[in-house]
Amino acid sequence: MITRPLTPMGPLGPHSGSRVVTAMLCAGVVTAQFIAGKAMRDALYLAHLDVTSLPAMIIATSLLSMGLVTASSKGLRRVSPATFVPMAFIVSALLLLTEWALVYTAPRIAAVVVYLQISGLGPMLGSGFWLIAAERFDPRTAKRRFGQIAGVGTLGGLIGGVLAERVAATVGLEAMLPVLAALNVVCAW
Repeated sequence: MITRPLTPMGPLGPHSGSRVVTAMLCAGVVTAQFIAGKAMRDALYLAHLDVTSLPAMIIATSLLSMGLVTASSKGLRRVSPATFVPMAFIVSALLLLTEWALVYTAPRIAAVVVYLQISGLGPMLGSGFWLIAAERFDPRTAKRRFGQIAGVGTLGGLIGGVLAERVAATVGLEAMLPVLAALNVVCAW
């Protein structure tokens, strides 16, 4: 019988369970902040801009996404995903707080900037989570656990949608911006 040594990254390693739980929680928070962000983004945009401007916004988002992917791929050559991705979440949080201040003085501009950020940066942040997860688990554990991690992420999406609705209904739509910033900080942690 061939035995393999136990490693922290292995399926039976001493830290395997805690890594899976941490990944599940992170997947839930990352997905919650993205879904809540999309709900808030759409409501804010449609509250301040005409629906006929949406096609141009989608084109702008596509162009921004291409630029962000190019910039992030260059950035990931210089620093590890474990450094780059948390920094991106912190930048996102700071932008959301800036947009929160802007929404009271220039709501139309804030709506456009929020739309671009959530649509352009949001998917990149989610992909960053999975990039780090892929580095943290050996292939066997990943195969066994990524479905569970993604399942908790899906539950996080449901919670994010409910959170966006409840915050907007009770405190106001603009209050979602600091909530999203806080979720981004949690994701960076």
